[in-house]
Amino acid sequence: MIAALEIYLKAHPRKADRAAFGQLVFTAPDVDRKDFVAAFASLRGIAERTTLYASDSDLALRASKTVHGEPRAGSAGAGIILLPGLDTIDMSGLPADALGHSYYAASDGAVYDLLHLLWRNDPPGSPQRCNTSAGRQVDPVPLWRFNVDKCKGSDLLEAGVLMKQYQNQGPAQIVALVKAQIAALTDPTQRQAAQLVLTRLSALLGAAN
Repeated sequence: MIAALEIYLKAHPRKADRAAFGQLVFTAPDVDRKDFVAAFASLRGIAERTTLYASDSDLALRASKTVHGEPRAGSAGAGIILLPGLDTIDMSGLPADALGHSYYAASDGAVYDLLHLLWRNDPPGSPQRCNTSAGRQVDPVPLWRFNVDKCKGSDLLEAGVLMKQYQNQGPAQIVALVKAQIAALTDPTQRQAAQLVLTRLSALLGAAN
């Protein structure tokens, strides 16, 4: 991905007063840590926000480190990458698949966090995101940790999707639309689940205003 970005930027020089991209997200990148750090110097500022999702539970990256003999950019732990202009989020506490390499897509909470990042450009640590301070930084760059307890359950993701779906409506109109959908349900179990989504949605609407 980094090589592709460098090729793109050479072919499409960006204007000094405008970022080339809205969001640039590196999810579990399997590249040498030192190569990523070196390349990022030329990539800094090409996006309005640049994010790195890293994990110490990524078994695929551990195996890749053994094969290549170099730490991977998507690995967390003591060598996690902290750079100015890069929002680094440690996802190590997130349950994942057998290899732990698809955590950013396999978890409702992680997808929800990505939704708010890509859709609203909410910074890490904001009420809508799933990240809290890890209490560690390389001055002046903080490390963020994915808060599993804050963002879990499919109801939260469904609420986020509904919020995006009706983004052109006001909060009261969104709630009314969802209430009408709930009223049309006949299955008690579905209605109970939908009511929980509505509760989540109401909280999100309040946090967004």
